[in-house]
Amino acid sequence: MPRNLLDAPEVVPSPSRFPRGCGCVATAMLLFAFLFYAPDFCYRTGTLHGRGHRELSESSSCASIVIGLKAYEMEYNKELLELLGRSLQSDVLVDSDVLAALTATEKRWNARGIRFLDPPRANKEGKRGISEDDEGKLRLRDWWGNPYFIRCDDDKDGKIAHPQRPGEFIEARYIVYTAGRDMNPATWDDNVTSVPDLPRRPFWSWE
Repeated sequence: MPRNLLDAPEVVPSPSRFPRGCGCVATAMLLFAFLFYAPDFCYRTGTLHGRGHRELSESSSCASIVIGLKAYEMEYNKELLELLGRSLQSDVLVDSDVLAALTATEKRWNARGIRFLDPPRANKEGKRGISEDDEGKLRLRDWWGNPYFIRCDDDKDGKIAHPQRPGEFIEARYIVYTAGRDMNPATWDDNVTSVPDLPRRPFWSWE
């Protein structure tokens, strides 16, 4: 037992397995990752401006239409859009006939009365659900009042041309989408779709 600190043996620190400065680099990398992904994560989860939940909700609505179309085909062994005489080479509006067949409100195209789609009732403004117009026609609108569209695999090869990347394809039978907040279906940056992360908004977009 040393009498004082001067008599104590010198303590030599053990060499680290990591090079000097590695901790700073790792911290910087974590900080960069946080700054890069946090805004996008917050946007998608609705913590920025309270809007992300709208896109998530509408994306689920688009996906439910895709599921309804596939379930209809499995049940009747027929493709609904072709049965209705819709051209698959252009985007198809989710109109009253499509809705009537999927929601089993019209026996002409759904003789067994199977409900393949069960959207919520629209609000007083005719948005965020299904409603009837003055002529009794069914209409389905998203959060902003946009209709839904279906983009199809017209040549039945299991792929649809990517709407934003010429020459690339998405493996899908259908892509259902709405125009999003700007109400312009031609601007895909804010369109809401049935395909996860299509399109993916840049992380610096706050609106």
